[in-house]
Amino acid sequence: MTNEEEIVKNIIFPLGQRLRKGLVTYKLCQILNCHLTLDPSSPFLNLGNGIRESKYNYLYNELQWYMSKDLSIKGHSGIEGNPIWQGISTDHGKINSNYGYLVFDERNYSQYDRALSQMYKNKDTKHAVLIYTRPQIVNEWNDNVHAKSDFICTYATSFMIQDNKLYMNVHMRSNDFFTGFFNDFAWQVFIYRKFMADVRKKYDVQIGSIFWNTDNMHVYERDYALLQDLYNYYKGK
Repeated sequence: MTNEEEIVKNIIFPLGQRLRKGLVTYKLCQILNCHLTLDPSSPFLNLGNGIRESKYNYLYNELQWYMSKDLSIKGHSGIEGNPIWQGISTDHGKINSNYGYLVFDERNYSQYDRALSQMYKNKDTKHAVLIYTRPQIVNEWNDNVHAKSDFICTYATSFMIQDNKLYMNVHMRSNDFFTGFFNDFAWQVFIYRKFMADVRKKYDVQIGSIFWNTDNMHVYERDYALLQDLYNYYKGK
């Protein structure tokens, strides 16, 4: 299936059906244990012929900020003024979820370099893992030092080779479908393609898939109408 078909089958239809039945929690419509098999060829998504598509300018700004590895949103175009980031950061702009810091910075144990090193040592390794969260997050997500309200959504990702194809597993605690998922997918495709390019310096491997696993995939009340529009669009096809 295409990425669009995977998303419609495993996210839009299940969420849309729960919304239509009134199966919602406080300002939230959710499904649990969501799994997708996605093609990493492009980081961009377009659903419902433009009803919801990737926001290219935002993704560019987010990538620039991530690659700065700065744990503050201050001074970063398109990020500092973003209401979601503003809402979870401290008065000084501090957050936990700069994914570039979590993946690349030596202060977070150089996750990317260590994973690549494991893959170089053993093509069949199960140790090429990038760990995003940490035990301390149970205190640091809202201590107003590290963040005001930022509980890292991604647990970890891993890379494995099977049948000479490179596969990526993404394990997430939580995904807001209309913001987090679109942006997180673009980031993970960026990481996948970078890792693939680096792995190909040693091994002749082909493109595999991204297996996306989310404990809680949800839509907030503010986006119920958008979910209904997508549900109706695909139900009518």
